[in-house]
Amino acid sequence: MADRQNMPVYLFTGFLEAGKTKFIQETLENADFDTGENTLVIVCEEGVEEFEKDKFKVRNVSFEYIDDVSDINEKNFSKISKKHKAKRVIVEYNGMWTLDKLYDAMPDNWTVYQEMMFADSNTFENYNANLNVPCDFLEDYQYDPVFGSFKYFICMGAESDNTDSDEVVVTPGTTDVTIVWPTEEDADTYSIVIYKDGSVFCTLTFNADGQLLNITFAPSRDGNNHPAQYAEQAANGYRFTVTNLESGTKYSYNIEVKDASNQTIKSYSGEFTTQSTTAVDNISTNNANIQKIIRNGQLLILRDGKTYNTMGAEIR
Repeated sequence: MADRQNMPVYLFTGFLEAGKTKFIQETLENADFDTGENTLVIVCEEGVEEFEKDKFKVRNVSFEYIDDVSDINEKNFSKISKKHKAKRVIVEYNGMWTLDKLYDAMPDNWTVYQEMMFADSNTFENYNANLNVPCDFLEDYQYDPVFGSFKYFICMGAESDNTDSDEVVVTPGTTDVTIVWPTEEDADTYSIVIYKDGSVFCTLTFNADGQLLNITFAPSRDGNNHPAQYAEQAANGYRFTVTNLESGTKYSYNIEVKDASNQTIKSYSGEFTTQSTTAVDNISTNNANIQKIIRNGQLLILRDGKTYNTMGAEIR
């Protein structure tokens, strides 16, 4: 009966890079939140911020990472809470997944004690008017009680691109890479897998129309509808930019083109290295070492591990 006791759930929702991870980090650094009970943190998305576990004041904290929405189910939740003998749960929810999926998956004894929604004031107005979602989940978002209030829904996809090559063209930036690949007449899906240090960094799956069906980030832890392309348009392709990469870092990629029977009909592979930031000069002060850099043509300031623009606003 012990495992059926009431399980407090602290739910953190909101858009990517809105500050959820940072707030949870600060909460776990607060000794007032330390009850001595086993705390399970379920992380459903990976942003720029990472948890600094050595700074936690809260004891007995365990982590579970969920990268696939199919793992949001009652059986899995019961399994991992039992595994860690959890007495309370913190959920950092993926801003691209609907809340009804989460609530339907919660075991009967899980009770949301507190829900906190986070948004960046610099981007919220645009987010609140336009929501970019994977195409396969478009209807789920439109009828969701929370996301359904958004004014416009944009089905994410790759842009059509004119290319005179039947090979993949990769153009890395400082923290992103643009990939152009040719279309195939019999293609049903295009899958792009990006690797870092031999491990999968992210996987993107597009349908034959270039619509993004799914994107999954799998970082190394310790823990727009496009018309179909025709056979005679063999010189045409799709273009998509993957962001949140590390500067000056070597990555590899693999692209698989599959037909309706899930058979691979074409594959490509290669490597690329993102551009390094360009240091302009360093300014020594009594308080910190300040470095000015140029990134994508923009002058930025590095100070105490954080990046700021020339107006003083932090760049995340």
